[in-house]
Amino acid sequence: MLELLSTEFKNSTERLSQSFQKNSPCPHVSVQSLLEHNFCRRLISEFPACDPSVLEKFHANGMRGGKTKHQRIRELGDSFCAFDDLVQSKEFLEILTRITGISNLIYDPEYYGGGSHESLNGERLLPHIDYNYHPTTRWYRRLNLLIYLNPEWQAEWGGQLELHSDPLTPDKDQITRCSAGMNNCTLLETTSTSWHGFPAIELPHDKRHLTRRSIAVYYYTLQPPSDDTALNRSTVYVDEPLPSHITAGHVMTEKDILFLREQWQMRGNHSRVLLDEVINHGYQFSNYLEPGNTFSNQEAQRMRDTYQAIERLIDELECLHLEFRNPDKTADSKCASWLRNRQNNAVPFLDTSS
Repeated sequence: MLELLSTEFKNSTERLSQSFQKNSPCPHVSVQSLLEHNFCRRLISEFPACDPSVLEKFHANGMRGGKTKHQRIRELGDSFCAFDDLVQSKEFLEILTRITGISNLIYDPEYYGGGSHESLNGERLLPHIDYNYHPTTRWYRRLNLLIYLNPEWQAEWGGQLELHSDPLTPDKDQITRCSAGMNNCTLLETTSTSWHGFPAIELPHDKRHLTRRSIAVYYYTLQPPSDDTALNRSTVYVDEPLPSHITAGHVMTEKDILFLREQWQMRGNHSRVLLDEVINHGYQFSNYLEPGNTFSNQEAQRMRDTYQAIERLIDELECLHLEFRNPDKTADSKCASWLRNRQNNAVPFLDTSS
């Protein structure tokens, strides 16, 4: 299977292994030509066409962009079957171990969250760290292999992968950019500090038929590394801050308005995903209950904590919705008679330790 890899890549594994752990802001390497050229071209020719309904859905929500993905890549064509055989082969896994120093890597046949990815003009990917436990196998996620299939791509169009040191503190954040051009590849260790994403795609009008295309393969180990958290998390995103130039007296431009509308929509989506996560965890707990069960102390405490957490979340949202509906009566909105007295609540918001 290794004949599908470029000679340049096969000859550079020693050099890549020397730089992987040293590269900042997180362990990674960028490869200019991962696959054999003609094989890469065949993958591009078999890449699935974009579903027009994706663009329509985003436009209906007042947003640009859109993203599609296919996790069942063996259904996409012969070249994708060959690619799948390559990335799960013993020989390729050994190369990844030599470069990264991570042994006993496990390929994910489900391609959960991975597969072919396509992003349209206007799409962006907020800085984030990835989920760490596979939802069905419970393996621990260790590596992202990202291969780009964009023959015409220019850096000024955006969409290049950005690795962040600290997007939570924008004025201190250091960013390393990796090309999204044809056959470029980034191999990235996924940790609780490996922040990454890409800025909005801004294609020229005569290039709007193009899309940002890639294949993502994720690798796991049975256990988490000793130097990173074992806490189970979903993907953690950092929303973009309000631009510093939007202040009192600023004359809004069409671009400003589009940005604010898209950001508000993205924050709404982000909030809904997290809320669904919290609600689903509580609901899943109740699925284990059957008539005749006797609650243990631990189960009873967990149920109380879950209820209290949801109640505090609802209280906060209730207060916020009153403030938004009554912007000229903020003080009254914080002390409406039917709101619980949060000041007298000894348990901090969403602290479920008590």
